[in-house]
Amino acid sequence: MSIWRIAGPAILALLVSGPLWAAEKLALIIANRDYRPYNDALDAFDATRVGSDLQAAGFEVRTVRNLNSGAIEKVARGIRLELSEADQVIVFLAGHVVSTGRESYLLTTDAHRLDALAVGRFGLPVGVLTDLLGDKSGSAVLMVAGGQNPGGIGPGVTYGYVPSDIPQGVSVYSGGTGDLVAVLRQLLVPGTSTGAAAASAPVGVDAFGFVSHRVPFIPATAPTDTPEQAAGLEDLLWQNAVSGADVKAVQAYLDRFPQGVHADRARELLDQLEKTPEDIARETEAALRLGRDGRRELQRNLSLLGYDPRGIDGIFGPGTRKAVRAWQRDSGFDETGYLDRDQVASLQAAAEVRARELEEQARIRREEEERRDAAFWRDVAGNGGEDGLRAYLKRYPDGLYADIARDRLQVYDEERRRTAEIAEGNAWDRAVQADTVAGYRDFLKDYPDGVFAPSARARLDALRALDDNGAEIAAARAEERKILSNPITRLLVERQLTGLGLKPGKIDGKFDDDTRKAIRRFQRAAQLPVTGYMTQATIVRLLAAK
Repeated sequence: MSIWRIAGPAILALLVSGPLWAAEKLALIIANRDYRPYNDALDAFDATRVGSDLQAAGFEVRTVRNLNSGAIEKVARGIRLELSEADQVIVFLAGHVVSTGRESYLLTTDAHRLDALAVGRFGLPVGVLTDLLGDKSGSAVLMVAGGQNPGGIGPGVTYGYVPSDIPQGVSVYSGGTGDLVAVLRQLLVPGTSTGAAAASAPVGVDAFGFVSHRVPFIPATAPTDTPEQAAGLEDLLWQNAVSGADVKAVQAYLDRFPQGVHADRARELLDQLEKTPEDIARETEAALRLGRDGRRELQRNLSLLGYDPRGIDGIFGPGTRKAVRAWQRDSGFDETGYLDRDQVASLQAAAEVRARELEEQARIRREEEERRDAAFWRDVAGNGGEDGLRAYLKRYPDGLYADIARDRLQVYDEERRRTAEIAEGNAWDRAVQADTVAGYRDFLKDYPDGVFAPSARARLDALRALDDNGAEIAAARAEERKILSNPITRLLVERQLTGLGLKPGKIDGKFDDDTRKAIRRFQRAAQLPVTGYMTQATIVRLLAAK
C-alpha cells in the first residue's frame, strides 16, 4: 500500500513526475481525522482498514491521511494523473463533508471558515472528483463517509454530502465510515453487483448513480479460451446483445467479457435498459440544470399552492420531493417526484395565478384596514386628546397615524415631567429604563394617581399583550434566524416591503423598528400571525406580492 504523506519527498516525487506506475485497478483513500479548530472526525482512519482487502482484490492502493489545504493542489494533480491511467477505480473519502447545494467538499484538516464563499479554499470538491470518474463507466465507485458535525458551520453551508450531476456509470455510496467499509468489502467479492452491495448495506447508507443488480463490479472468474475462440465468442455475444437490446443478452456479454472491446458501450446500453420511470424522470429534471435559484423558485411556487416543501433553500430533499409528488397527483401527472420542462411551466403558471389571487385579497383587506384606521383616527383620536390617542395606539399600534400619536403623547409626558415631583420623576425614569411589567407595576403601586400613571398603564397593557403572544413571537424569531441567514435575502425582503409601500426604513439588511413595523403591517393584511418576524409562510407570501 502506498501512502502519500503530506509533507515529504515521496509525495513530491509522485506528484511532480506523474504516477510511479500505471495501475489497472486503483484504490484511493483520503482519510482526514485530526481537525483544528473543529471537532475531530474520530472514525475517519477506519477507512484505511480496508486497504488489505483492496490489495487482495488486485487493487493498487494510495492512501492520504490528514490532507491540509497546503497540499490539496498537489494531491489533486496526483489524483488526476493516477485516474487517467487506471481501468477500474475505487475512491474512499472519510472525514468532515459539507455542501453548498451546488458542490460538496471533503474538508481539509486546517479548515477554519465554513461559509459558502470560503469553503472551497478548504475542501476537496467531491463533484469535480466524481466528474473525473466519469470515463470509467461501470468501473468506478466513490465512497463518501462523513463524521460527526464539526460545528461552526456558517451561512450557505450544510453538513453532509449532497449528490448532484453524477456521471453515467459512476456508483456513489454515502454513510458512516464503518458502514461503508462493510459495503466495500461486500463489493470486492467477485460476482457482486453495485445494486446487491447497496441492498445489503447497513441502515443509513445511501446509494446514488449507477446502481445495477445485474453488472458485477468484479466479475466472477471466466473459463479460458484461445484468443481466436474468445474473439469469435465476443463478436457473437455482442451481436446478440445489440440485435434485440435485451438486458439478459447484454449482461451475458459483460459477464463473459467485462473488459471487452464493446464493454463501455454495453454498460451504457445496460444502464439505459435498466432504467425505471423514476430514473428517467430524475435524469430529465437533471437535464434542466435548474440551479439553486431555480430550485428556490420551484419551492416557493409549491408553497404558494399549498404544498409544503419543508424549506425554501434550493435543496430538493425528501420534503420537496413529497410536495412535488402531491402536486403531480393533484394535477394529473405521474407521481415521480421529479419535474420536467412542461411541469415546471405548469407549476409556475399556477403559482402566478395564486399569487395574484392572494395579493388581491391582501390589497382589499389592507385598503379596508386603512379605511377603518383613518375613520378611528378622525372620530376618536384626531382631536389630540390623550385618552383618544392611547385608544388609537391600543387598536392600531402600527397604524397610519401611530407615529403622530406617539409624538403627541410624548408632549403630554414632557408636560408631566415639568410638573411632577422629583421623586416621582426619578421613579418614572427607572420604570421606563427597565421597560418591564414588574417595573411599571411597581411604579403604579407607589404612584397610582401620579402624573405618569396613564402612561404606565398604557405601557403595562402593551407589555402584557406581548407576554400573551410570547411563545409565538419567540418561535417566529428563531425561524427568521434560520431562513434569513443570507444577508442578500434580508435586503430582498426590505426591497419588497418598500415596493409595497410599507416603509421598512433604510435598505441595509438590518431589521430595525421600522422594518418590524412594516413586517407586522404586511402580516396583518395577509392574515398571517402578526409577530414582526419573517417566517417561511411570511416570506413566501411577501415574495409573491406585486
